[in-house]
Amino acid sequence: MHVQRIFTLMTPTDAVLNIIGAIAAMGAGAALPLMALIFGSFVGRFTDFGAGETSPEAFRRDVNSFTLWFVYLFIGKFTLTYLSGAIFTVTALRVTKTLRSEFVKAVLRQEISFYDKFGPGAVAVKATTNADLVNAGISEKLARVIQSISMMVTALVIALVQSWQMTLIIIAVVFPLFIILGITMTIEANLDGQILKVYAEAANLAEEIIGSIKTVHAFGASRLLLERFDKWLVQASHAGYKKGPTLGVMYASEFFFSFVPYAMAFWQGTRMYLSGQVDSVGTLVIVIFAVLMISNAIGQIAPATSSFIQASSAASELFEILDRKSQLDPHSGEGATPDTVTGHISIRDVEFAYPSRPNIRILKGVSLDIPAKKTTAFVGASGSGKSTIISLLERWYEPGHGFLTLDGHRIDELNVKWLRSKVRLVQQEPVLFNDTIFNNVAQGLVGTEHEYADERTRRDMVTRACKEANASEFIENLPNGYDTNVGERAGLLSGGQKQRIAIARSIISNPPVLLLDEATSALDANSEKVVQQALDRVSMSRTTIVIAHKLATIMKADNIIVFGHGEVLEQGTHQSLLQRNGPYAALVHAQSLGDNPGDSAPTAGDWEPLPDTAQGTPAPEKEAETVADINDSSSSAMEAICPPRSYSLLRILGIFLGENLNLWHMYLVCIIASLIGGAVYPAQAILLTRLITAYELPDDEVQAEVNLYALLFFIVAIVMFLAYACLGWILTRRYRFELLESIIRQDITFFDQAENNAATLTSRLSTDPMGLQELIGINLALMLIVVINLTSSVALALAYGWELGLVVFSTLPLIFGSGFLRLRLESKFDAENASIFAESARFASQAVGAMRTVSAFTLEHNIWTEYDMRLQQPLRNPLRVVGMSMIWYSLAESVEFLVMALAFWYGGQLLADGEYTTEQFFVIYIAIVFGGEAAGQFFAYTPNITKAHAGGNYILKLRETKASITDSPDAHNPDAGAEFHFDHVYFRYPQRRHVPVLQGLHLDIKAGSSVAFVGGSGCGKSTTIGLLERYYDPTQGQLCLGQESISQLQLSAYRNHISLVPQEPTLYQGTIRDNIILGAISPVSDEQIETAAREANILTFIQSLPDGFHTECGSRGAQLSGGQKQRIAIARAMIRDPAIILLDEATSALDTTSEKSIQESLKSVGKRRTIISVAHRLSTIRHCDQIFVFVEGRIAESGTHAQLTALRGHYYRLASSPEGQFKFAMSHLTSLDSAKPNLSTVSSENVDGRTLW
Repeated sequence: MHVQRIFTLMTPTDAVLNIIGAIAAMGAGAALPLMALIFGSFVGRFTDFGAGETSPEAFRRDVNSFTLWFVYLFIGKFTLTYLSGAIFTVTALRVTKTLRSEFVKAVLRQEISFYDKFGPGAVAVKATTNADLVNAGISEKLARVIQSISMMVTALVIALVQSWQMTLIIIAVVFPLFIILGITMTIEANLDGQILKVYAEAANLAEEIIGSIKTVHAFGASRLLLERFDKWLVQASHAGYKKGPTLGVMYASEFFFSFVPYAMAFWQGTRMYLSGQVDSVGTLVIVIFAVLMISNAIGQIAPATSSFIQASSAASELFEILDRKSQLDPHSGEGATPDTVTGHISIRDVEFAYPSRPNIRILKGVSLDIPAKKTTAFVGASGSGKSTIISLLERWYEPGHGFLTLDGHRIDELNVKWLRSKVRLVQQEPVLFNDTIFNNVAQGLVGTEHEYADERTRRDMVTRACKEANASEFIENLPNGYDTNVGERAGLLSGGQKQRIAIARSIISNPPVLLLDEATSALDANSEKVVQQALDRVSMSRTTIVIAHKLATIMKADNIIVFGHGEVLEQGTHQSLLQRNGPYAALVHAQSLGDNPGDSAPTAGDWEPLPDTAQGTPAPEKEAETVADINDSSSSAMEAICPPRSYSLLRILGIFLGENLNLWHMYLVCIIASLIGGAVYPAQAILLTRLITAYELPDDEVQAEVNLYALLFFIVAIVMFLAYACLGWILTRRYRFELLESIIRQDITFFDQAENNAATLTSRLSTDPMGLQELIGINLALMLIVVINLTSSVALALAYGWELGLVVFSTLPLIFGSGFLRLRLESKFDAENASIFAESARFASQAVGAMRTVSAFTLEHNIWTEYDMRLQQPLRNPLRVVGMSMIWYSLAESVEFLVMALAFWYGGQLLADGEYTTEQFFVIYIAIVFGGEAAGQFFAYTPNITKAHAGGNYILKLRETKASITDSPDAHNPDAGAEFHFDHVYFRYPQRRHVPVLQGLHLDIKAGSSVAFVGGSGCGKSTTIGLLERYYDPTQGQLCLGQESISQLQLSAYRNHISLVPQEPTLYQGTIRDNIILGAISPVSDEQIETAAREANILTFIQSLPDGFHTECGSRGAQLSGGQKQRIAIARAMIRDPAIILLDEATSALDTTSEKSIQESLKSVGKRRTIISVAHRLSTIRHCDQIFVFVEGRIAESGTHAQLTALRGHYYRLASSPEGQFKFAMSHLTSLDSAKPNLSTVSSENVDGRTLW
């Protein structure tokens, strides 16, 4: 059990407060047994009065005196319950805040290989769902457990003092209960652990699905992905089904052993009374009522026991990470920190295999020197080991053999944080955080002497870095400039804009070593030229390692190293390698822009930069949304995405129960069981009364009468055992599935909103159905028992004496009013906290999803500090809500004593006046005791009610939110052989309707043709692709396929004819085969899968893997290199044999050989397909039938490559980029054409499963 370990996270103040709270809870628990002592002491007066031995006047005086004791008990219990409840609620918030914080801190300090299996979705779930379960187990439920234990112990002490012989006999009967509880709690803890692990895996998949929703929509992959998600839910359900009977046995046993002592008490007690071992009826009644309190305490512990078990299981998942020792701790202070760094890097005999595939060597004895303050380039096919060298330099992994040095110091002997602060990285797929541009760029200062510089200094440095990266102009054109929020995964910026900000972040600290992993691959030709010039300039004063597929960017490198098969094939300068006519020369020929030197682009001297407007308005491709815009868009997340309609709790229950009428047999059994369980309590009141009044009979009749009622109590105990054996888990699977299904079918605009990020939605996917399941599952049955108990107690009291019944139960509005006021306040408090915790979990999840960036920039401590700060908000003034809600909670818990006082006093008057008999009084009084207890128990479930109410409302509201991008009523199948026609299309993103993106776009795309969109970053190219996929509809104008607007076509049928290959490919958990068939419209054969893989130039690689197509890709394809992921994404696009292919920078991540092979494949299959490409690398689109040049959301010019070059306009200037210069410089190589090396010599793939040649 890990519950006790949770308390080690307490501060000394919290520990002292918890001690005070525990003492208060113990005092509150003693109140009811003390009532039994008072009542038992007075019961003799009742029997004496009933027997005519006491006068009415004396009886009234006794009643008035004893009534005051009930008032005193009310004051005491109210005060102590308030103290214990408030203290435990606040300290639980503090402890779970520390637990969340320490968990994320532990996650962030793990080595990189840890994150290949532990995905962002798992972080979101564990930081919310697991921590919430822990909070539920140690807050007011803990106070209730202590209170119940105190009640049990106090009642036991009272009983032992009154008659130790009879008490010990009764206790012996209860002993087997503890054995049963020990067994069932162990089983439940194991099952809870299994369920939480499965849900974490399901959450990882859900996070991947939601985070790549455009790919899901484009391929219509929701059905297959939901089926995979459901497989995880089925696993959880199987464990849940086993948990149902376990809970049934646990609850049934507790209730069974609550009633058996009654039978034993009356049977043995009467025998002792008649034999003289018990001196009076009052003593007997005190012991019996003490047993009643012990039984009630056992019954109240039952729900809290389950919470404890869940808290323990949830905590064990968190402590498992807290206890895990990182193989490479970035927070460690160990290691050398040299005073100066020149940047000389040496690699000696390095061999390496990734931990996920230890039997496959990636690097095979690599040795090389990288001189200081020089530029060294790594080239070679995708997967040849280039990026692995970068990973070793960043110390993401350690070599299996050999070592690396920096200025003669072995890097494994250097301090990790210091090393990474001296080596800055620009990755192939840039990662920015959901923060302002300023904060993203300033992250490059972490770990340097400028990290804590004043705001003005840091802003000056950020501005300079952005200017060097050619990013300042588009940033300054944004409404909020450098304070513009970039959005989830920087989704509000175009690819080129993201990359330029990432470059600025890397160079801001002026690092001695700069690593560029395809740093300019995402840029348009114009931006690439300027950025490349900036990189060339900043590279002069530092050691620079460049990984490049685009050879034009590394022509001037001091040394070029060609990798293949995990080895160095050759190295030298550009010219020396060309003269060798080896693998490098083959790559150069493959990238030559033209075969005819006469077609060469102009020299750099002819280049004239486009106006800044050619790069687009402020981030129009994906609108740059500022913090103000987000705040203005909605007052809350719920209002932004759902209609402003809220359902009552009863309405939610009615809807969800009505939807599950197929489970009527299970609910019928539960209802019957609950009816029996609830009716048992008033029946108990009658039995107790009959037993008490039986002692007014002659001694020879007492034993027979008591034996009869004792037998009835035993029968009641058996009925209670049977009644609780029928509870199970079904609904949580259904509503988790439905909620993800509802999320997936939302429009893309839904996901563009900041509050609907992948981590938040994944967290809700876990917490909302769980809250609903807790309500509709076992807690519904328990609450139903409470309601039936209360209702039947009222009915019984009215039936036996309507006058006293009406007076007493007129106080019910006070009981329920206080309870519901507490419910309302707590619901609001929970909703506020849930929003905060979900947002903080999103932040942590995003960081884990970009862990390589986090570690490269030594941001672990900063991320944790920010996360910890976000968790502080609920703790700033918790008593504001908790203090008020606990007033009403304490009133609901203790008001029963005031009701008893009223019943005792008024009933005593009626009894003294002769209007009521002793039997009537006792039946009504005991019914009131049980009714008051029932009301208190009902409001013990309010935490479950509030969570279920919020979760149910969210599920229903999301279900009712209708997507606007749907089939029209008269939608019909498209003619895939028709041409596309953009008729004066205007478009603005829904969040930023005041910013134009496309402005009167007019163009035609003929069927079966190959066209390309080119232009500066942010000019509207990718937005046009988004309209073609129908992620959005035009704001004005029409997009037609043939003669019909695509909005009139059947959406799924239309998308079935289209395949999209995005710039940043998304792969999902599962095998390579699983990922490829996601693109299939109908079941496909292995032959079709192989054909698609062959067209994507990935078949040879896949077949060389030990598990072939059944090789696991890992979370987000983490087990594969960028180029391998892209080729699998292309295979996924080809598997559906599409009529239309959309390529959004689809080959930018590929090596030259793979790119050339895929271009040839596309060219061969393109004769019967329409291919639309977005490209910055103009060599990939020069053979297109039509090229459209975008400027500011319009078509500036169009034509073939030759026509546009002859125009000497926008396209001409784009063609004078580094690629154009490269082709011109290579024209002298035509003499070598006859001796071109065979490309197959550099295209073979090493079997490593991750980064292969």
